[in-house]
Amino acid sequence: MIKLVAMPSVLKEDARHNGIADDAVDVLKRILRAAVRDGMFAKVPDVLTPTWSSVRHDDAHTPEDDVATPTQADALYAAVLEQWRIAVLFAAWCRLRRREVLGLQRHDIVWNSNQSAAILHVRRQ
Repeated sequence: MIKLVAMPSVLKEDARHNGIADDAVDVLKRILRAAVRDGMFAKVPDVLTPTWSSVRHDDAHTPEDDVATPTQADALYAAVLEQWRIAVLFAAWCRLRRREVLGLQRHDIVWNSNQSAAILHVRRQ
């Protein structure tokens, strides 16, 4: 885990965090909890969780930096693997947070009769 935390950011060279360590720890913990639930482990093993100090914006930060533009969302959609593209759309256009997107399941999307529109139910995070 220490090596993962120490990796530099691919997208922003001067970033303090690489943006992947937290997600990797979250996925690992979910896998371990599922293993406990399935009887493979008696309890969830301790997992080193990276600690971060609060993020402070530098002088060059503007409020426009906080939200992706439609052009940036389209570029991210084009850049990610095909199986993750729907997550970009949910995050960008439905304003879902990362854990809400990751918690979605097929039955959370209820299509109308001709599948021209749907209702999205966010039931878990």
